[in-house]
Amino acid sequence: MIEHPPFIADVPAHQKAPARDWVLSMKEVAALMDACAGRDDREHLLRYIILGLGTAGRPDAILELTSDNIDLDRGLIDPRQPGRLHPRKRRAIVPIANAVLPWVTGIDGKIIVYRVPIAERKRVPGGPTHFTKATRCIKTAWKAICKDAGVTGATPKTLRHTMLTWLAERGVEKEQRMTLAGHSAQDTRVKNYEHLTPGYLCKAVAEIDAYFNAIAKLTEAHSRYKNDTGAIEALAA
Repeated sequence: MIEHPPFIADVPAHQKAPARDWVLSMKEVAALMDACAGRDDREHLLRYIILGLGTAGRPDAILELTSDNIDLDRGLIDPRQPGRLHPRKRRAIVPIANAVLPWVTGIDGKIIVYRVPIAERKRVPGGPTHFTKATRCIKTAWKAICKDAGVTGATPKTLRHTMLTWLAERGVEKEQRMTLAGHSAQDTRVKNYEHLTPGYLCKAVAEIDAYFNAIAKLTEAHSRYKNDTGAIEALAA
């Protein structure tokens, strides 16, 4: 224990680093998706990219998602974890965009899991070709796909900034953008009931789907049943 906190001089404004709210172009996003498509060891990154754009969520909120957070009946993703408070960085309940729906359907347990290939010499005839491992951090894998895609300056959180910027450019109301980002102050009524109203974040979600439609002109990697080998295996079974 110390009696008094140490004095730390503030950095002059002109010496402070600029904001790190980097925004990816559609070509860069498409390149990142293409760097993941068709690879078992990067399927979790492709799913992360789609959820990162589709919810504008923070990395920790996306990585902690489980099937319990997905309400397919109401079409909602509720990233809040039972018994845990998020007083500083709120986690918004988000309607499931059409482009996101295939990536959160038919999953039991963690949404983001690392698919580890099983060496051919250890495979059982007719058995699985990989095993899954819960993903807690994607920094190393993210750097690898950025290198392969030729993208510099991006972090997993950049997807959040990219989508929020797109929504602002498309004229989505500030209140919807703030709610989606988890920035708006919510009273008990809003927190408990607003996400059940028909118009909840409707314009924001429509523009999220518009973004994925625009990306489709550059890549089809976000089409789950064309690029997720796990989904293809599930359909075949």
